[in-house]
Amino acid sequence: MTGTVLVVDNHELVRAVVSLFLARNGYSVAAAGTDAQAVDALSWHQPAVVIANVEMLTDDGVLVDRLRRGNPNVPVVLMADSRREWPIAGVPCLVKPFNVGLLLDTVVKLVGAPAFAVGD
Repeated sequence: MTGTVLVVDNHELVRAVVSLFLARNGYSVAAAGTDAQAVDALSWHQPAVVIANVEMLTDDGVLVDRLRRGNPNVPVVLMADSRREWPIAGVPCLVKPFNVGLLLDTVVKLVGAPAFAVGD
């Protein structure tokens, strides 16, 4: 099962690099720079997985709650600057700077490999 990967990060460069890497590896990617854009993108793109910067979470974890409530079967992966920021039990977290191979492995485990990668 592959599908769109929604990348949510308030840092444009991180959002662009992660999105480009996943697209070059055959995934359809949507990106959002704010929590409001992320919630909108959920309804438009119906992603298979959401990769979100932990900084995008409010103090009470509203973004992840909203993602899960509207789409309970969509896995969420967090990106954080340190393990101290790993706020939600049971949600995988990639600590920056992370190896892009680990990112790809995580996505493949959650949604499967794409049918093809760019350059195949």
